[in-house]
Amino acid sequence: GAMEQDFTSLVPFGAMEPSIGFASRKGIYMSTNSTRKVAVNIVNMPKVNVRIFKIYENNIIAFMRYHRYNDYWDEEGSEVLNYNDYNIENIGDVILEQVYETKNLAKQNGVSLLNLDFTEQNQYRGIYLVSVSSTEDRWRKTSKLISISDVGLIARQANDEIYVFANSIKDATPIKGAKVTLISTNNQVLTTSTTDGQ
Repeated sequence: GAMEQDFTSLVPFGAMEPSIGFASRKGIYMSTNSTRKVAVNIVNMPKVNVRIFKIYENNIIAFMRYHRYNDYWDEEGSEVLNYNDYNIENIGDVILEQVYETKNLAKQNGVSLLNLDFTEQNQYRGIYLVSVSSTEDRWRKTSKLISISDVGLIARQANDEIYVFANSIKDATPIKGAKVTLISTNNQVLTTSTTDGQ
């Protein structure tokens, strides 16, 4: 085929600057029914160090308040969220730390795939912080918050009531019997209820 018009682009030659970043910058949910693989763009890094932190349920508010920061803005002017893993051991545990050779990682459309199919995730409720860094230059790194769950929540406030809908992320069907807890800004449980499937 032929293009409709001329196309001009900058083509780099030689060694490109090493870089790393998750392919999806906004998505944080990974379904329990998925392949548990997350896509990472890795350029000119022969080895990467992967650390996965388990952030426990009672520490999620503290983590979101004190360990999250706005790292930079992307080319389109959209804010990109990154997460600080400094002193994160105080609110969770490292459940996996491993060095991977990037040439051995599975690839899809030129993007490396990290396998997050670890069996530990059913042991404690919470969320995960996945951090990937260069083994040579540790300051070259990226991190991503991931929730492994099939439950999506929608909350709506009306006068003095709050309506919470729990639906499957995979097929959007209502989930019956899900325990929903309302927690205050100072981490106190206000009330707990169970969804009725409607």
